[in-house]
Formats: sequence, C-alpha cells, structure tokens
Amino acid sequence: MNKYFILPFFITVLLLQFNNIIYANSISNIEKYSEAKTLAAKGDYLQAINIISELLKNSKSTALYESLIFYQIKANLINDALISINNALDEFPNDINLLLLKAQLYQSWKNDPDTAYNCYKKIVEISDDPQYLVYLFGTAQNLKKYDEALKILSTLISKNPDYAPYYSYRGNIYYKQNKIKQAIKEYKKAIELGDDLIATLALAEIYVNTNKNKEAIQLLEGISGKYQSIETNNIIEENIGQIYLKDHNYTKAIMVYKNLADKLQGKAKFQILQVLGNILVENGQTLEAAKVFEELATITNDIKQYFISAQLYEYSSKLDKAEDMYLKTLSIRSDITADFAVASKRLAVVYLLQNKPDKALIYINNIDPIEQDIDYFLLKAECYTIKKDYKESIKILESGLKDNPTSTQILYYLASLYEEIKDSKQSIYYIKQAIEIEPDNHNFQNFLGYLYANLNQNLDEALILIKKALDQEPLNPAYIDSLAWVYYKKKDYKKAFKYINEALELAPEEPEIIQHKNEIEKAMNKKR
Repeated sequence: MNKYFILPFFITVLLLQFNNIIYANSISNIEKYSEAKTLAAKGDYLQAINIISELLKNSKSTALYESLIFYQIKANLINDALISINNALDEFPNDINLLLLKAQLYQSWKNDPDTAYNCYKKIVEISDDPQYLVYLFGTAQNLKKYDEALKILSTLISKNPDYAPYYSYRGNIYYKQNKIKQAIKEYKKAIELGDDLIATLALAEIYVNTNKNKEAIQLLEGISGKYQSIETNNIIEENIGQIYLKDHNYTKAIMVYKNLADKLQGKAKFQILQVLGNILVENGQTLEAAKVFEELATITNDIKQYFISAQLYEYSSKLDKAEDMYLKTLSIRSDITADFAVASKRLAVVYLLQNKPDKALIYINNIDPIEQDIDYFLLKAECYTIKKDYKESIKILESGLKDNPTSTQILYYLASLYEEIKDSKQSIYYIKQAIEIEPDNHNFQNFLGYLYANLNQNLDEALILIKKALDQEPLNPAYIDSLAWVYYKKKDYKKAFKYINEALELAPEEPEIIQHKNEIEKAMNKKR
C-alpha cells in the first residue's frame, strides 16, 4: 500500500469534523487552529505541530489528534505520529476513524500487518459497514490467514450475493491453497455475474497450467476488445499471445504481437517489438525480425538494436541493408573501442561477401590495436586473398600467429595459402602444427591427407588421416573424394572408381570431383 494513501482520508476527516473541535466557540482557539492550517499549507509543519500540541493540552478532540498526526506524517515524523495515534486511541478507544488511521499507519509505515489486522477486526465489531470487512479481508489474506479470509468473504457474499469480485477473491484464495476445482467454480461464478477481468485472467492461467490452451484462448478472446480501457484490452491480447507462444503456435502469436505493436506507443511498444523480434528469430523469419529490430533501433537510436538488425539482415543475405545498419551502429558510438571493433569486423564481412575488399580494409585498418584479435588478422588476410595478393595475406597471418601461436584458424589458413602458392613444405609445416593442437579435427586430417596424395607421398599415412576424417563425417563428399584420390595415387583404381562415384552421388556438380573421376577413368582405360 502507498504510504500516502491515507492523506485524502485525513483531509476529508478534517473538513467533516472541524466543527467538533472542543473550544470551537472560542475565538482564540479557532484563530490558533486556522494559523496552524495556514502554516501547514506553507509547508511549515513543525510550527503547525507545536500549535496543535498546545491546543491538545487543554482540549482532547479526535479532529485535533487527526490534524496533529497528519502534520507529523507530512513532516516525516513517523514515530511521533505512531505515538500520537496510540495516545488518541487511549482517549477515544472506539473511534472508527482513529482505528482506521492506526491500521493504515502500521500497515504502511511500520510494516506491521498484525496490528493493522487487529484494528480492522475491532472496527468490524463496532460497525457493520462492508467496506471495513473488505479491509479486514485484505489484511487477513496478506497474513495468509486463509481460513479467516474465507469466513470474511462468506459474510460479505451473504450481504451482497451478486457482487462478482467477492467470488473472484475467494477463487484467489482457493487457488493459493491449490484447491483448483473450488477456484475454478468461484472464478466461473465471478465471470457469470460480471465478466470479472481478474477472474477471467486467473481462470485462463489455470487452463494454461493444466495444458488446456485452447480453452484459455477461447476464454480470453471472448472478452478481447470489450473493455473501454485500451490498456486492459492490450493486457488481454498480450496474454493471448503468450498462450499461443506456449502452444508453439508462432503464426498466431506473431499476428497478435504485430497487432499490439501497431496500437502501442513508447515503452510498451518497445517491449512488444522486442518479444515480436525474438519470436520471428525463433520461427526462422530472420528478414522479418531484422525489420522489427530496425524499427526498435529507429525508436531508441540504440546501438544494440541496430547491431542485431544488421546481423539479421546479413544472415538473410540482404547485404545492402546489413551494410546500412552496421554503418548506423558505428555512427552512434564510434568512441566505444570494443563495440566499434565488433561492428567494423561484421561490416568488413559484408563487404567481403560483396567482393569489395578495399572497402572492407578501410574498417579493418581503423580497428584499435587493443582490439586486433584473431578475427582481425583472418579478415584482413582475406581482403588480400580476394585481391590475390597471397604474399601479403601470409605476412598478415604470420604476424597474427606471433600473438596467437595456438590459433588453429590462422594455422589452417596459412597452410591453405602456402598450398595455393605451391609451397608444399610450408603448407605441411602449418597443417601439422594445427593437428598437434587439435588431433581429432577432421578438416585438418583431410587437408593433410589430400596434400600427401597430391604430392604422391606418405600415401599410407594419408589413407589413415582421411579414414579418420570419414569416421566423423562419413557422408562428406570432399572426404570421400580425397579417399578416392589416395587410392588413385596408390594405383588401386577399382577402389578409387568406387569412392569417386560415391562422392559424385553426393556432389554431382562439384568440378574437382568430376575432374578426378575423369583422371581415374583415364588411368583405368590405360591399364586395360
């Protein structure tokens, strides 16, 4: 409960009871009381408190006590206010307003619901006003006095049997007690009497928890759009969307969240768009998700949203849009070294995919030395590889290897480049280093085995390496082609022909496999 909840109550009491102040017919006391009110209105609560305290020395009045407590609260003298309320009740033990005030004070400021409960209980003994029973019920429920709370609700229902919220409250207690059948019965009664929203949402929750998602959706769709409050209708729709998600009905969930996003503004729209974007990603609709995160980025101008959108556009092969989003990412916070490096590297990838190595180099070269990691060296080398400047690529990678001597990515790339420039010795040197670090890496095993086959050396070792690679990926056409090529080099053309055909079945349009088959067939024909 908000601690300022009780203030309007004070104001009402003061207006109603001003004429009850003892000595009201005394001009001097009226003037003093008016002076206290004037001082309080100006924010001088301490002076107002002093005046009211003086008046209370000569006269005991509930209105004076209430004024005193009100000013003490405004002055943040909570302990003084608690003392004053107890003093007031010593004088007026059965005053309902004072008892109500004490309950609210102890509930709000002292976090003492037990004292509040006893106050409400005493009020109920004095008055038959149902509102006080509601206060008592609320406190009993907070104290988990569920049996007491149910008794109070039974009394309230006997006084007003057609008031839907009472059944909803009773359903809540049964739900907390895990008495699901009773809870459902009460919620249905509340809905029957007044389309009670709380009861409807609670009943829908029970349906969801018991895997009755269709019933939950039917229940919520039955009240969707019926409320004057736009916020209430949006809450209902969001609940429907969550149930569709739980039911893995992404198509319907996406429709609901799109509809919500179109209607909402500000923070609420931002939150719904985030959920929608994540659903689209999970459902494999990366291009649609990219558009959603771009909209989020436009709303917030947030670097994170632009970056996510860029990645999704990149993944969707919308490279122009990815480029645009990465550039916007960089334009927002280029002063953040780490973020700049990550976005720059992704932008370089986008340019490389478009065969624009010179543009990629602009952003790679702008990366701060502290952020020049393995990816930096690999990407920079790739720029020169595309330009067919293999010597420069090798120079860059060997520079990167000094700081990253165990990077198998760099070692593998170096082995590939040295093979490209026909330096088999260096190629073997680097791929062997990679295998020492990752002895079970099937890519490395196949690479070295195929390299040996091409060089027509260590063919038995080549066979072992390639078979190890095939143990991990038995349907990899490149590995089967390597196996065929080793047998070809060993002049076992029958096996070579068998495996090259298997490779072709898996990759019928691969030029290198087709070339190898021609070579094998030519050798077989010669042998005949």
